[in-house]
Amino acid sequence: MMKTIVSMASALALFVQWPANARIPESAPVPVQASPVRTVIQPLPEVRQLTPAQKFEWYLAAAERGNLTAMVNLGKMYQDGIGTPADPRVGAQWYRRAADLGDATAELNLGVSYERGIGVDPDLSQAVRWYRRSAERGDAAACANLGIMLQYGRGTTADAAQAAKWYREGARRGNATAQVNLGYLYEHGVGVAQDLALAVAWYREAAENGHAVALANLGTLYEQGRGVDRDLRMAAHWYTMAAEKGNVPAQFDAARMYERGLGVAADPVRASYWLRRASGREGGGQAGL
Repeated sequence: MMKTIVSMASALALFVQWPANARIPESAPVPVQASPVRTVIQPLPEVRQLTPAQKFEWYLAAAERGNLTAMVNLGKMYQDGIGTPADPRVGAQWYRRAADLGDATAELNLGVSYERGIGVDPDLSQAVRWYRRSAERGDAAACANLGIMLQYGRGTTADAAQAAKWYREGARRGNATAQVNLGYLYEHGVGVAQDLALAVAWYREAAENGHAVALANLGTLYEQGRGVDRDLRMAAHWYTMAAEKGNVPAQFDAARMYERGLGVAADPVRASYWLRRASGREGGGQAGL
C-alpha cells in the first residue's frame, strides 16, 4: 500500500518544516484483506427478543430442520462463541451445509473461513471457489473479495481484467471496498483503460459510503489536479474527512496541509493535533487504513 509507506515516512521526516518540493503522496488501494465474516443482515423475527443462549437453541433447532438463515447464523454463533462456547470448526461445518444448499452468505463466510483459516485449514484456492460461487449469486462483498484475490493472484492466477469485472459488479451493488478498488484500477490503468474521471467517480461513490481510503484518495487527486481541477481547499477537505475516520496517511496529509496553509488557513495547533493522531500519541490514530 504505497501511500501508507510514502506518506508516513515523509511526514515523520519532514514535519515541522515541509520542503517546498515535498512529494504529493500517491493514492492507495484498499489493504489486501477479506471482508469480515458477517451475520445475516436480517435475523429471523422469531428470535429478536431472545437471549443469546435462547437464540442459539432456536437457530440450532431451525438449522436441523433445514432453515438456511438459521444455519448461517448458527455458524456465526459457533465461530464467535455467542450463546455457546466458541467452536470455529463446527461453525465452518454449518457454513458448509448452507453453502452446499446455495446460500450466498454462507458461501461468502466459508470463503473467508478458508482465506483466514478459521475453523478449517487455510486454502486460498477454496476461498476463491466459494467467493466466486457467492459472487455469481450477486453477493456484493463476495464480488469485492473475489476481485482482491484475482488482482493479487491469491489462490488463483492474477488477472487484473477479471478483478476489474468483479469489482465493478460489487461496486454497482454498493460495496464500498469494490468501489474504491475499482477507482484505483481506473486511476492507474490496471486491468482497464486509464480513466481518471471514472476513478474520481468511483472514489466519490465509496466516499459517500464512508470509506476512509476513498476519502484520502480523493484528497490526493484534488491536490494533484488529476481527473479534477486542482483545488487545494477540496484536497484539505477530503484529507480531513479521511483523517477523522482514522486513516493514518490522511492524518499526516492533513497535518501537512495545516502546517503549510495549503487550502486552509495555516494552523500549527491543528497541524500538531493531526501529527499526534497519526503518530498514535492521541487516540484513534490506527483505524481506517
